[in-house]
Amino acid sequence: MHIEFNLSNKRLINNKIEKIEKIWEKGLDLKDDKFLGIAGSTFRAYKGHKYPPSKTYKAWVNTFFEDNTLKKELSKCKDRNTFLLIHKKISDDLEDFFKTNNPNSQKDGSLSISKKFKIVDLFIKYLCLSKKNRNEFKRLYYFCNIPIDKWSLLALKKHVKGIVLSNKPSMGDIKDEESYFIVQQLIFGATQTINIPNLYFDIYAWEMKDELIE
Repeated sequence: MHIEFNLSNKRLINNKIEKIEKIWEKGLDLKDDKFLGIAGSTFRAYKGHKYPPSKTYKAWVNTFFEDNTLKKELSKCKDRNTFLLIHKKISDDLEDFFKTNNPNSQKDGSLSISKKFKIVDLFIKYLCLSKKNRNEFKRLYYFCNIPIDKWSLLALKKHVKGIVLSNKPSMGDIKDEESYFIVQQLIFGATQTINIPNLYFDIYAWEMKDELIE
């Protein structure tokens, strides 16, 4: 599949790079650390659980750090392909934890594709930006997946020629793993083409919100 990037818009990203780098260097504040990178508003969309999903998420994060196996693999990751393999292990581990401890009554106990990957990608972003974890995980920002949302999808639409998206897209539009990984690879391709760390695209999309609305 041939992908053509709208490099005429490269200057839009370049104009934001200095601000993006300052945001990156600042890292997360104490409020973000308290929520482990995921605000309570995100979990409002997680319906059908007996217990608050935010508490289940925090419990899972504790096991991630206590068990140390996946944490160790992720901290040693040095390239995109290895990251994708570890990403799958982490996603499966999260899903198993929710099915065991707080299953979704509206499904077979599982999280939807979009909700599962949303948590995992926000968690990895948290590891990259959190002041207490970033020294161990900061290299991931070059090649990790980004949390997909309305703004990242609109930014992708702006930079990839021919991609068809609605004017109000969301992560909930991602119904299967194939679609998820296609979007992630398109974003990674875009950041590689213009030579910026992949996670910068997430920060860029949020900084561009007003300009992305049609």
